[in-house]
Amino acid sequence: LVQGSDRADYVYLATPSPNVCAAATGLPCFFTRRCFHTVFAEVLCAKIYALARLFIEGGADVFVTDSDVAFLRPLQWDIPAFRAASVIGQADHMPLNSGMLAFRHVHAAADLTVGWLLSEWLHRLEVVSIVTGDCGGCDQSLLNEIVNSLALRT
Repeated sequence: LVQGSDRADYVYLATPSPNVCAAATGLPCFFTRRCFHTVFAEVLCAKIYALARLFIEGGADVFVTDSDVAFLRPLQWDIPAFRAASVIGQADHMPLNSGMLAFRHVHAAADLTVGWLLSEWLHRLEVVSIVTGDCGGCDQSLLNEIVNSLALRT
């Protein structure tokens, strides 16, 4: 879900297959073949690639969920307690669950940090996919590794 500069919400599809994008008529679609060793890694790469492009290049606020997430009522974007937060995530055993994340433009310095985080997350996912030939849900552990290193400044 992407909130455009017109403050309207838009749904985008992220996939590792150009064929899926071709079949998804009427729905904006991103695809990438950057992580090519396993289907799971391909799907994760497509998701993070779309996130990074929409946030960094498109200037959009982005909310992403796994495919197994359902909402029973409309999503509330404007939560007063989180207005100054650039990254909002669901708590998990580690700091963030990568299955439900929001990235918002708050101010220029925060945007640079979030842009770097998204680019680094995609890069690390690509490296793990190439080196191990698998990813198996590594997106969450990689995201938490980056967030922890930013928090500890290591």
